[in-house]
Amino acid sequence: MVWNKIKKVGKIMLKKIILILALICMIVLLIFGQTGNYTTSSNIVKCADYDHPDDAITAIGASNKTLLVTESETCNTNFNVPANVKVRFERGGKLTINNGITVTFNGQIDAGLWRIFSYTGTGTLAGTPLISSTYPQWWATGDGTVENPWANDCIQKAYDFVPDGGTIYLKAGYYTLSDTIKTAKKISIIGEGRNKSIIVLDIAHGNGIGIVTDYCTLKGFTIDGDSQLDGTQYLSPISIIGCDYALLEDIEVKNAGYYGINIYQVNHSLFQNIYAHDNYRHGLHPGSDKTGRNKYNIYRDIYAWNNGVCGFKDRGNEINYDEECYNIYGNLKCWDNGLYGIMIGLQRAGVLSNSFASGNGGYGIYLKHIDDFNVHDCSTSLNDKEGLTIEHSNDVNITNVIVKNNNVLNAANIGGIKVENSSRIKFTSCQSYDDRATKIQEYGIVTVGTSDFIEIINCILTPNEISSIYNDAGQ
Repeated sequence: MVWNKIKKVGKIMLKKIILILALICMIVLLIFGQTGNYTTSSNIVKCADYDHPDDAITAIGASNKTLLVTESETCNTNFNVPANVKVRFERGGKLTINNGITVTFNGQIDAGLWRIFSYTGTGTLAGTPLISSTYPQWWATGDGTVENPWANDCIQKAYDFVPDGGTIYLKAGYYTLSDTIKTAKKISIIGEGRNKSIIVLDIAHGNGIGIVTDYCTLKGFTIDGDSQLDGTQYLSPISIIGCDYALLEDIEVKNAGYYGINIYQVNHSLFQNIYAHDNYRHGLHPGSDKTGRNKYNIYRDIYAWNNGVCGFKDRGNEINYDEECYNIYGNLKCWDNGLYGIMIGLQRAGVLSNSFASGNGGYGIYLKHIDDFNVHDCSTSLNDKEGLTIEHSNDVNITNVIVKNNNVLNAANIGGIKVENSSRIKFTSCQSYDDRATKIQEYGIVTVGTSDFIEIINCILTPNEISSIYNDAGQ
């Protein structure tokens, strides 16, 4: 009996819940229209109901409304989209801005990743839109495949339109960049990942992306400079000049006409998870010709191979190489480059750690004109010349570095480690030896020129072809 009453009450409650849900659905339909896309709301103005887009904007006036663009609309008159207007583009909706016309956009945009803007002649967009991101697809031709990449200067137009502090978002796929992007505002260019979002340059005599403003970020894409004319000085897919607080992360740069990434007179910046290969000269090339620049930078997780000269070369400060720079180099992996794997020079007070150089056409790790430096937990092997060379340097601590089976060319470079015209170099817990069946490396450490106060503590310097240490001064 009690159970039947409970069942009856439950059925009544269920009916009431269903009735309430039905009422809610009716209210939603009345407010937003049966299609659920807000097209019948009183806050929506359809562009198609007016002769021209500027007529629709005039009708909206100062009201907070949405302009719905459902088809291709032609702009023949200069007009302003004010901050109180949001323009929503359905697929197929597009504004074509005719020659000589400027549409000043200070409102919001709601659109998917399809083309919503088209220019003829000198037609263009201006203003400061109320958006945080732009998408090249809003201007692009193509479908993002390797055979038909997104083109039509779409990345450049996305840059032109993005507000200061905004982001250009690169959906995975292929893009063509036909002209240099040179920043005049703080921006981020962010892709979906290295080797997923891929920019292919179509530029013979210019850089790809040029960063000259502070606080810019490049992240998560590949950039291919194969179109650049090989050997043209300073040509780089990415060039960063005279700015601070740059962030580059998860970037691949390849086939550059000169440097993969040119980093000139930059401070307080972070470069990490960078892949640089098959570039004409160096993979990454920091440097400065001005006092107070090329300082406080961090290079971490750098992978550089098959570059024409150096995998990584920081030339320091050629104007004042006695200046403290406090740069940090960690986990640099450089192999099979034409000359040096890692070269760091002309600076004071830095750290190189957890790094590796192998199979390079000259020295593995080359340190020149550096003072007050610490090098630790590195290894270098199978380079054509010395594995580690230190020249014209003072007060350098080398700790837990393994130098193995170098001098592949078997030329005049006879040591695994060479110290030349340097003082107060301290080796602690290092190894320099040759364990090949036919030994080539004659000595573990060679000192050349005026080198004094070389301290060797707890190091393994055998086996080698001849002996552990050679001093050309006979001391």
